Amino acid sequence: MSIKSEYLGCLLFMILVLITISSSIICHVKKAQDRLEERKVFVDTLLADFTLYGEIVEVITVETSGRRSRLWYIEIIESSKDSFYIFSRKHDMVLKIQNNLAVVDGSASDSDRLKFIDININYPGMVTLYVDKLEIIRQRPMNVSFGTMFLLERDMKICDHHIVD
Repeated sequence: MSIKSEYLGCLLFMILVLITISSSIICHVKKAQDRLEERKVFVDTLLADFTLYGEIVEVITVETSGRRSRLWYIEIIESSKDSFYIFSRKHDMVLKIQNNLAVVDGSASDSDRLKFIDININYPGMVTLYVDKLEIIRQRPMNVSFGTMFLLERDMKICDHHIVD
């Protein structure tokens, strides 16, 4: 029993396609891991000595191209920086501090319950969110916080009406 050359060609083509797809997936996963590691190093370096404790005064929903993002407007109680601004798609990071006010990405789904935020104070390397009576509701590493999500840079000005020079 001999295999016809067109079946053999088809089989070899299918194997080649599977190898190509597998290689592509492995390459993309590796690139994604490298980007995550690069972001972690960037955030850890940039915010190594950064601390902030504040009250979440307002949660603002921003809609861009039909996708919703939340921004938290925070009245700063204690912070290691008086002024700070970064909006970087490359490093997926957004944070603004100006005149004792801060604006950060508020991706938590239960944002309406949150009252306070602690960044790198009581729990080093962590962003801790509290409800009334300082009960911890959520905690996550600093290097996975402050993402840009679907925000545009102009969205960072949304709380500027609260800023008084």
